[in-house]
Amino acid sequence: MNNSISNTPVPAVPPIDSKDAAWVSIPARQSPAELAVLCSDLEAIVRVNPYYVFNEKWKRVQGNCFQLNYSNLSNLSEIEQTICIEQEAGFRWVVSYNSGIKKRTVFEISPDASGTGSVLTITDDYQGLTDEEREARKDEADKSLKAWGQALFTYFKRWSQLSWIPGWKWYTRRVWIPMKPSARRITYMLLMIEVAFIVLFAFSILILWIEHNYPGR
Repeated sequence: MNNSISNTPVPAVPPIDSKDAAWVSIPARQSPAELAVLCSDLEAIVRVNPYYVFNEKWKRVQGNCFQLNYSNLSNLSEIEQTICIEQEAGFRWVVSYNSGIKKRTVFEISPDASGTGSVLTITDDYQGLTDEEREARKDEADKSLKAWGQALFTYFKRWSQLSWIPGWKWYTRRVWIPMKPSARRITYMLLMIEVAFIVLFAFSILILWIEHNYPGR
């Protein structure tokens, strides 16, 4: 299964050597090198997924292996697993899992067609299951991939537009990303309401100023 975000072309066949995979491609304004720096904090990239609710911080087991404890709301599962992260040549990372039907997730960054931006392709690899196992455990498949891609598209776009603001990067990494998805949505709505009030107040002040300085007009 492949998914397109913002009409970005995605490969018709799996981007990795697998006969059972799902993938999504996310466009970004950043260059491949810039996006690689942003994605090097893989915990932040994973936490952006709006269906993942982490119960605690990632616990390092050893080296690049971590213990995770989270809820996946896309398939209503409670997950405790160990993941290991391996960085391969180029802008490519592989996350392997010690449990579940998903064997690995591959993150790969490539230049976009314009040559100015880039594309992050995320591929979930389920290869290794028999047809019987796949049918019996189909409810365990992670259904959050497209929503995750959409959330990352917005995350990359806002980072490109707003990271020049003093404190924005710190707030995003240290405050916004650690929030649970529901808290992030509520915070965003409150922020938009506050912005609307500020705009309305400024508009009211402008009307009063015009009436005071140009009476009778």
